Parts: sequence; C-alpha cells; structure tokens
Amino acid sequence: MKYVIVIFLFAMLSVSCQQQFAGRQPVESDDYLIYSLLLNQLEYPGTEQFVIAEMTLRSGKNCNPEGRLETAKTTLAAEVKSAIADLEKKDKISIPLSKKFSLKKNYVLISQEEFSQIRQSSSAKWDVFYGKYLNSLGVIGLSQVGYSADKTVAWVYMTIECGARCGEGGYYLFEKKDGSWNWKESLGCWAI
Repeated sequence: MKYVIVIFLFAMLSVSCQQQFAGRQPVESDDYLIYSLLLNQLEYPGTEQFVIAEMTLRSGKNCNPEGRLETAKTTLAAEVKSAIADLEKKDKISIPLSKKFSLKKNYVLISQEEFSQIRQSSSAKWDVFYGKYLNSLGVIGLSQVGYSADKTVAWVYMTIECGARCGEGGYYLFEKKDGSWNWKESLGCWAI
C-alpha cells in the first residue's frame, strides 16, 4: 500500500511540474543580442544604470503595429508579419530574463514583486526607487522577441516606466543582414 501511495504522489508531482513549465518558451539564441542592441541605443542624460524587470512583459495590444509600420509596406512585409505573429504567439506567457545582456551601462534585474509594488504606487514609492537605483531611467520592461520564419527580422516591445505619471512604450524592429542584427524601425505606442 505504501508503494501505491508513493507512486501516486510521484505521479501527481510530475504532472504538477509539467503543467507549471508547459507554457515556458526557451530563450532563443539571438534574444539577448536584440535586447542589448535596443538598450544600448537608449540615450537619456544622467542615466548610469538600467533597471530591468526580470520577467518578460506582454506587448501593447492597442497599438496596431502592422498598419503603421513603414517597413510593412516594403519587401520585408512578409517577414515583418511573420515576426509579429511569432511575438503574438509567445506573448501568452512571461518568461524570466537572465543577466546575459551585453550593455554599455551597468544593469540590475528586479523581481516581478518589486516591479508590481513600484508601478502601482504613489510618487513616494518612486522616490524610494530612485534612492535605491541612483541615476537610473526607471524600470524597463521587455517582451519576448518575435522572429520571422527565416530569422531575418526580429520584433520586440519595450516599456520604460519612470514614475506615477511618467513612461513610454513601443515596438522595435530589427533586421539581420550579413549575419548582424541592425535596428530598422521603431513604433511608439504610448507616452505619459
């Protein structure tokens, strides 16, 4: 009887773990290259470090990127649509980010709990945040990276939240040419 109970408990634990990790997407090999290119292009005076949310965020659904992208009207149109569709598929879950960024500035990853407490708070909490993370831009949130089927176009969403009434969010499009990723176009979705 003990063996039956042990086997039953093991089976339940196994099913629970499978359900917990079933939706997790593996990080693709170029994700941190894309993230690093994006963050390294940010130039805000006085910024000495980046504070990045450790979990990917969901992209801005209210932006309608396809109809507004210049690149979507070029020969890259099919690849852009493919990358947008890939991000939409990945967008269903958040995944953890790691300290694999290659940035010109120092950076720190903050937990989802800390990020949630800051973003749903008053100006006083933001003062505490800026006291802890001196000379930072605010909290940067990144989506997963969507890729075209041929892996030549990448699509990512980023937010910067810098206070109770301060922030911005938008999409960024990258193209891979001759083995290197390059920024191609950006699309602002919101700003406060």
